[in-house]
Amino acid sequence: MEQVDVTIVGGGPAGLFVALLLQPLGISVRVLDEKPCSLELGRADALNARTQQYFEVAGILDELLPDGLKCNTSSTFKAGDFKSRQNAWWVGIEHAFHKNFLMIGQPVVEQVMRNRLGDAVSYNEHVISIAEEDDSVTVMTSSGRKVRSKYAVGADGARSFVRNTLDISFTGTKPEMTWAVLDTFLDTDFPVCPEIITFELDGESRVAWIPRERGMSRFYVLLKVKERLAGTFISKEGHGRIILAGDAAHVHSVNGGQGLNTGVSDAFALSWRLSALARPSNLTPEARDDILRSYDIERRSTAAQVIGVAAALVRDTIHTAKKYVSTIERNAGFITGMGVNYSEFATPLIQGTELGIWKPGYRCPEVVITGSSGKTSRLYENVSYGDFIVLAIGRRLPAISVSAPVYTILPNGSTNGHMGCHQNRDGDKNFTADWVKNEDSAIVIVRPDMYIGYVGTFEDEAWKGYLDSYFVKSR
Repeated sequence: MEQVDVTIVGGGPAGLFVALLLQPLGISVRVLDEKPCSLELGRADALNARTQQYFEVAGILDELLPDGLKCNTSSTFKAGDFKSRQNAWWVGIEHAFHKNFLMIGQPVVEQVMRNRLGDAVSYNEHVISIAEEDDSVTVMTSSGRKVRSKYAVGADGARSFVRNTLDISFTGTKPEMTWAVLDTFLDTDFPVCPEIITFELDGESRVAWIPRERGMSRFYVLLKVKERLAGTFISKEGHGRIILAGDAAHVHSVNGGQGLNTGVSDAFALSWRLSALARPSNLTPEARDDILRSYDIERRSTAAQVIGVAAALVRDTIHTAKKYVSTIERNAGFITGMGVNYSEFATPLIQGTELGIWKPGYRCPEVVITGSSGKTSRLYENVSYGDFIVLAIGRRLPAISVSAPVYTILPNGSTNGHMGCHQNRDGDKNFTADWVKNEDSAIVIVRPDMYIGYVGTFEDEAWKGYLDSYFVKSR
């Protein structure tokens, strides 16, 4: 019997991304997919801004950019006549570098991940049983293959065998509609540019033209939609070893490009948790429970919100293009991914109080920083997936032992001494920035999923307790 740390059922974007994130952290994985090979046609067509941030941290965005098409503009036409063009909801995103969709087909994304994973992915493996014990999960396929692991991820799509085996409810909402999708290359005299075009027909916004990579175009024609949300994302009422992600956990309309992007977000939120739980560490039973339970709280609540946004977009396709655009603008935070936050959820991994742009439960802002060499870069370019990081903003931390990487960010022009730029602790990274003022002073703990877990002052030492509770020291 094969033994790995994590078994992943399903080789779509969510499952592959979990594997891709876990491997560099030293976690062994096995991906089992019933398809004969990686996806070749169809499915999702756009990476939102937050997904691009995740792929940048994971080190695969640069491989996707040459094949993708950047798009941050949408237009509406009625009866063949141009009506409006808008992109304010993209260009208005604050503290972000990526302010666009990257239009690229799901097959391209899957192939990039698949190539990185090598023989960790097994195709033609139809899972027929999954059994959970107190300390392990055993998966069997129709070929007779057995894999035992510490944890398992059900990322096997909307008709998830894993979810059905666990008897987890998958409740739906109305209206129920269906979209017809056509991928094609066009020979047309219609003015073509990299933007999303909505066509209003008989007072309803039922047709959308989406630009794709390599000169391809995609057309959506509205018919009907089904939307579903799992009753829990984790087995044994949130305390088990089998976790759902992607379409196995939530299904919604194609409107707003939510499917692939939400699944990728699930994977980014889940993988560091699995890494923490799958290896011997200093974590207490309470901390382990917090880490696992917070995934269900944060991601299931977010999925419910995403379904609500997608439903609103679906409902308003039957209205005029003007109203449809208004709905898009109101929900831009979810469509771009940059407005998704966990601040209102009762999650134990969000603590502290808001200080300026640093808000517990919100995405970590994309800020520009300057290293000791004088080179300017973005924060997201300087992090790697898997660790909590501590941002000491405006001041140095005292010379005490800190288990996580520390990024000291001081005002421009700081000199050696009280706010100097020399390293005062092995492993610290030191930067300056023009957005840091002399009076600024904050300690920020950024979780591995690039959400802010804690914000406080230098005088409040609660950050130490947060870090000691959840930062994993491997044994």
